[in-house]
Amino acid sequence: MISGDTIDLYASKIVVAAGPWSDELIAKDTPRSLKRLRPTKGVHIVYQGTISTNAFLLQSRQDKRIFFVIPFKGNSLIGTTDTDYDQGPDDVKVEEEDIRYLLQEASRVFPNITLNARKLFPPLPD
Repeated sequence: MISGDTIDLYASKIVVAAGPWSDELIAKDTPRSLKRLRPTKGVHIVYQGTISTNAFLLQSRQDKRIFFVIPFKGNSLIGTTDTDYDQGPDDVKVEEEDIRYLLQEASRVFPNITLNARKLFPPLPD
C-alpha cells in the first residue's frame, strides 16, 4: 500500500474476517455469490459495579433472545442485543433502545438491584 506496487499471493485457504459484512466482501469478487449471513448488531454494555459474582446466560422475556450478565473486572458486562442490521460498518452505533433493552431485561432478572443508564461505563450524560 505504501509504494503502490502490487504483488501476487497464493494460498490454499483464505480466511475472510469481515464479520457480518463477509457476504458484501465476497460479492466484490463473485457478484452472483449466495448470501449466507443474516447480519446483526450485538451491543454490550459495561455496568459499574458487580451485579452478581456468577455469570448468567438468560432469555429475554420480550422476544426470547439470549443475553448474558457476566462479572467483569469489578463491573458487569451485559449483552448482547443481537438485532438485525442492514447498514454498513461505518454506521454502527449504540442506540438508546439497545441500552434500554439490556437494562430492562437485566432488571427483570435482578429485581433487587436498581439498574440505570447513569451507572454505565463510561457514564452517559443526563
